[in-house]
Amino acid sequence: MYFIIKNIIYYTLLIHFFTQLINAQRKCNGYESLCNKSYNEVVYPTTHNSFAVGKTFSSNQELSIDKQLTDGIRGLMLDIYPYEDGSIHFCHTDCNDPMFLDAGNAVDILSIITSFLQQNPNEVITIFIENFNGNVPADQINEIFTSSGLINYVYTPSSHDSWPTLNEMIDNHQNVVVFSDKLHDEAYPWYLSLDEYVSYNNYVSLQNENWNCDVYGGDGSLFLLYHMKHVQILDKGYLPDTSSIDKTNSLDGINEHTQYCDRNINYLAVDFYNHGDVVAFAAGLNGEDYSSKQTGSKAVSGSQNKKFNKYQSLTLLFLLSFLFI
Repeated sequence: MYFIIKNIIYYTLLIHFFTQLINAQRKCNGYESLCNKSYNEVVYPTTHNSFAVGKTFSSNQELSIDKQLTDGIRGLMLDIYPYEDGSIHFCHTDCNDPMFLDAGNAVDILSIITSFLQQNPNEVITIFIENFNGNVPADQINEIFTSSGLINYVYTPSSHDSWPTLNEMIDNHQNVVVFSDKLHDEAYPWYLSLDEYVSYNNYVSLQNENWNCDVYGGDGSLFLLYHMKHVQILDKGYLPDTSSIDKTNSLDGINEHTQYCDRNINYLAVDFYNHGDVVAFAAGLNGEDYSSKQTGSKAVSGSQNKKFNKYQSLTLLFLLSFLFI
């Protein structure tokens, strides 16, 4: 009986030791200190219309989604529409209209995100699905997530206000949070209502308007800050003001906006993220010094908190060696 108890204690301590060691070396979204923070305590740099890559009037980004992820973007906004052949695409307004940007089959794009997570398992990503006309039901959304393999990473919450730590989400392989503005279905509890979980300001802000953080929509405790300047095209709509994008997305430009926010920001969304410093600014809001353009698992990031205490290590080793006696 003595030896059985001793072995139980030994293996319990051994498992605890290696768990602590692995967690101490882990970087969640690029930083050790974020691992023990709850999902709702972290700021995620986000790209508006992440799929809309190119140099046309429909573009909102210049670099591909895989490059966005590599550079540290952790929130992706994707507009979804049915295509004429019955497949689902990411595009603006109408995938069948050549006037608008069609980024291609949604399964292919979601597969890129899956591949990134397979290579970078310690990252937590948020996806915002804009189902503009409500033309894509939840069962089809589930199909494309399943076909892409991303379904294996989706997070299903237990409540609206209780969020796990990034460590817990990663360990449970539930490190992709998915919000949508329309057509939710209880059959797919991972497919979350944006307005129930998130509040957000108006995404449109003209150059002559002052920045603000006023809630424009949503009732959730998480906060999405759209940080973009626009020009109005007659009565047809709004386009990003690319003439001032470097200033808008600079540290000073973002700070000029966030100083008006009297609540914590969770998602910082911009156009043309590669102009300016949105990833660095988000790192600062997370209490970190940004020191790498790549904030994935292989990155060397800023200050390293929550390091494994060497005295804890020595104590555990002492106890383990004692059990061999």
